[in-house]
Amino acid sequence: MELITNRHFHDSHYYSQHWWPKLTAFWIAAAIVQWMLPGRQDEVIGCAPQMEDKSSILSDKDSLLYIPVKYWPGILFAIGIGSYFI
Repeated sequence: MELITNRHFHDSHYYSQHWWPKLTAFWIAAAIVQWMLPGRQDEVIGCAPQMEDKSSILSDKDSLLYIPVKYWPGILFAIGIGSYFI
């Protein structure tokens, strides 16, 4: 997000002086992790048969810093809001 804001606003200090790029970056990260979680329902279009085994990038056993991956979207969302107040 810092590279995007620097390039768009032509100011190398914009990212550090404004709160919204950090908030946006954390929320995008939360959305990406949520999208990669197992058990999400993909929409089936047409008459394609549903597959029994839907592969996912992340599994239920994955963790980061001993915290299960299913909690990370909420954590990233909260850190984004916390970055607004700091």
